[in-house]
Amino acid sequence: KAIKGMGKKKLAMFGGELIEIITDYCDEIDFQPEPYYEPEITPKKPTKQISFELWKEGKPIDEIATERGFTVTTIERHLVHYVETGDIPIEKLVSPNHIQKITEFFHKNPDALLGEAKSILGDEISWSELHFVKATFSKDKTQKD
Repeated sequence: KAIKGMGKKKLAMFGGELIEIITDYCDEIDFQPEPYYEPEITPKKPTKQISFELWKEGKPIDEIATERGFTVTTIERHLVHYVETGDIPIEKLVSPNHIQKITEFFHKNPDALLGEAKSILGDEISWSELHFVKATFSKDKTQKD
């Protein structure tokens, strides 16, 4: 509300999304504001770690999103990190058939963007599946380096 130009209407339309983007960015860069005093601070868990822990408990992604007040896409972005690190096996998030189709596409088209893959693979493959499988390529590249 204190931001100039951010009235009630814009706040209602974009406020939650802006807070989510800012929070995700702060977590990515591990931003810790300087305290005005030196209280005993309990370290805060990164938001993606909280999502990961809820997922490990067996909660579905849409339930995690609802519980945490985030979008499904945000929770999926949190989990992509753990696919990249190898903490989540891709098979837990994407069917073997879809893994194969997506992997084959990117092996044949290594420079293709996700939008191109989505366009060619069609509605059978979801955006989240593309992100999850593509994250395994990042994991594989890291392990080779």
